[in-house]
Amino acid sequence: MTDTSSVVSYEEFASRVKLEQVLTDSCSAERMSAEASHGAEIRLEVAIAHAENSIFYRLEAQARLKSDSGKDVGRVEVSVVTRYDIGDGVIPREDVLQEFADREAVTVAFPYAREGIQSLAARIGFAGVLIPFLGSTSELESLLPE
Repeated sequence: MTDTSSVVSYEEFASRVKLEQVLTDSCSAERMSAEASHGAEIRLEVAIAHAENSIFYRLEAQARLKSDSGKDVGRVEVSVVTRYDIGDGVIPREDVLQEFADREAVTVAFPYAREGIQSLAARIGFAGVLIPFLGSTSELESLLPE
């Protein structure tokens, strides 16, 4: 990373990156009870890594499926990685990378994680599990545990 990278703004960075790949990194599901699921608690985590000309964002979505009484009856986890290429190789400051995650990368990865959770839940016998769409990323705080 060069000294010039510290002056790269979010807008400048966002204008020069290109989404190159979205892939499911991992997925798992476990049914822990024969009871039906009547809700889910969702937890999202984002990790950021970079190479010379790429930025990688990993969104891990974990859903704990709950019975009517609040008991855990199932668990589903899906991790999605998005890769953005940056032509000039200038990596911005961590705060710019985080802002890009909040405004762009999570918004791109979330529909894949959402579909993965719903599909895996159905495969282990919890049909009808619905994860809400993600609007603005400001809604993430309502999905994250305190």
